[in-house]
Amino acid sequence: MDVPGQSGGYQRDLQHFTLNYNQPSYIPRKYCELMEFRLNYHVGAGKSGEPRYKPCQVFSFHQIPHAIWFEDALVHYGVPTVVFDLYILVPDIDVAADLLAKAGWTFDMQKPHLIGNAKVDLVTFPQQRLISPDGETRTVLLPAADWKYPLAADTRLEFAPLEDGSSHQVPYPPLAGLLDALIESWLDLPSDDAMLSIVLACQIPISMRMFQP
Repeated sequence: MDVPGQSGGYQRDLQHFTLNYNQPSYIPRKYCELMEFRLNYHVGAGKSGEPRYKPCQVFSFHQIPHAIWFEDALVHYGVPTVVFDLYILVPDIDVAADLLAKAGWTFDMQKPHLIGNAKVDLVTFPQQRLISPDGETRTVLLPAADWKYPLAADTRLEFAPLEDGSSHQVPYPPLAGLLDALIESWLDLPSDDAMLSIVLACQIPISMRMFQP
């Protein structure tokens, strides 16, 4: 049975990812030619003491709800992956970007705009990108509602302390909430967004794996 909004082929591909993600050739061959891997701005281990999480201090000070997303969230739950750009969900990307700019971040206007290695249209997938004051990290702000995880003052989050001796904490979505949002986002993708489909489909099965004993 096909999933509404997606073809049967997409549904079969997700099953393929889920069953075979730990194999070197788990990406369907028909998608390989679409993949142009780019090394994003930052590669690191995603430790909570890194300066890359300084945006959380700014947002917490101004009482802006936010949550770490994509690879950094997966690393928090023990997924063995590297991190690239720092993706953060916020209710309003323009308000959040303005706060970071006032705190010393600079806007990154360079094209193309990406989610992982997928080029995205800002009309369909709006984002704000800023470079940290030390030039080490590109932060990508995403609208929380667009990624199926609306944020409010009472949204349930999990927190990890910054390992810098301060009282600041880094907020993450609960693993179940992250997985549900990734799946819902994947199912809601336009049928012609093959590369972004791959990006999300690669994250879904490894999130599922963390629930297994």
